[in-house]
Amino acid sequence: MSFNSFLIISPVATLFVGSICILFSSMFINRKQFIFYTAVAIFVLSIMFSIINLNINPTGLNFSQTYLNNPIGSFLEIFFSISGLTCIVFSYYSYDLRSNRLLFGDYSAITMAVLGSAMILVHSIDLVLIFVALETIAICQYILVSLPRTKISAEAGIKYLLNGAIATAIFSYGLVFLWGSTASTNIIEIGQYINYIDNASIAIYLFSILLMTIGIGFKMGLIPFHGWIPDVYYGGPTNVVAFLSVVSKGTAFSFFAIFSFFIVNKSTGSLFIWWSGWISLIAIVSMTLGNIAAAQSSNVKKLLAFSSIAHAGYFSIGLIAIILGNEKGIVSILLYLLAYSFANFLVFFIAIVHEGYSKTFEISSFKGLFYKNKFLAIILTIALLSLTGIPPFMGFIGKFYLFFIVYNPAYWWTSVLVFFSVVNTIFAAYYYFNWIKIIFSNDSQETASNHYQKIPMFYYGLFSLLSLAIIFLGIYPQPIISYISDAVDLLKDLFIL
Repeated sequence: MSFNSFLIISPVATLFVGSICILFSSMFINRKQFIFYTAVAIFVLSIMFSIINLNINPTGLNFSQTYLNNPIGSFLEIFFSISGLTCIVFSYYSYDLRSNRLLFGDYSAITMAVLGSAMILVHSIDLVLIFVALETIAICQYILVSLPRTKISAEAGIKYLLNGAIATAIFSYGLVFLWGSTASTNIIEIGQYINYIDNASIAIYLFSILLMTIGIGFKMGLIPFHGWIPDVYYGGPTNVVAFLSVVSKGTAFSFFAIFSFFIVNKSTGSLFIWWSGWISLIAIVSMTLGNIAAAQSSNVKKLLAFSSIAHAGYFSIGLIAIILGNEKGIVSILLYLLAYSFANFLVFFIAIVHEGYSKTFEISSFKGLFYKNKFLAIILTIALLSLTGIPPFMGFIGKFYLFFIVYNPAYWWTSVLVFFSVVNTIFAAYYYFNWIKIIFSNDSQETASNHYQKIPMFYYGLFSLLSLAIIFLGIYPQPIISYISDAVDLLKDLFIL
């Protein structure tokens, strides 16, 4: 293996080797502090290798044409590493691992394995490697949800596993049919082949792609493949759920965006029109029913579970744009991923901190939070406004770019999609603003407690960084948009004939 080849896989290798080292060392060195500093060092190394690789190695195929080194993949590598580092640091300082029966070594090691597999997935252009990476992620996620070994977490893990097994079977059938009809496992070659077929031969390709969409729709959390989400969100450890809500959705949509980009290639024939129409219907249903269920939820974890289904519908808008021939849909998906991730982390983390004092995840327990701790109240409000899509926060830019990218007067259903998206954004404001109203309600029967006001400085640092990112990228998103746009144009020039 050459030095450049080593650099290409160094972020992935760092996480996998680190995962194994932490898993074995935690069997003999039962010190949380040692595991924590080791995990932080591993994530920092992974970020450094991703940045070095981004600046040294050119875009191209590697490892027998199965691994595409490219700026989008490196961008996602950095994103995944930062997300994992954020969750590990927060869990170490803030999450009561002992009372939640969550072993820090196991949690750290499996988190790294998930992120390492996610990095492989977003670089993969071979169906076999894609399947292996997806299933490695899935198995690790089942274990993460079940880690506390309590009745409720075991139940959530089993439901997650059963739903995942069905989704895997359907996805694998799609892969097999796609391989059988094209005689290739390389998605670039498959895309080039599909774009030269006549409309009379699209049935087998449409069937195989729809099966793959159903399988990956489970990872995305789209209706009707959402059955696992409420149970996992409610029954799983909250810090694990925060991690999965961002990484699982981010991995699935990033992979499928790149997959669609290469499959669609240059044409937008009837195959892709049928495909986009089907996803448009799923997106509209997911947004609508997800928001309706969230509006009826009085528990924070349930509200976030159902709202994540609605956000999956928004993510799907970017996929539809790609399928209809607008490759900038990748830009909109990654931009919205950043907006969703920062805000979602903030809401989950503040909910965990609040639960440590109130002992409940009921939304009503946030009543008068502003009068108990102004910092937490303001930061939580910023996150909720961003999730709603209110300017000048990043959530607004993310949604606006999605709506702008997908609209195409040549396809009438894009107008319907944008209409329902805007209506659902307004409807989502109902339950997000209701939560904000509760935060700023003055409860005369409650007094501010001293221990709530004196939160550790760690919270100020982490929450301020996340909220500043939401505000700054909401006002000035151009660097991110330009970077991803240039990366998409480079891929298009190199691989789209």
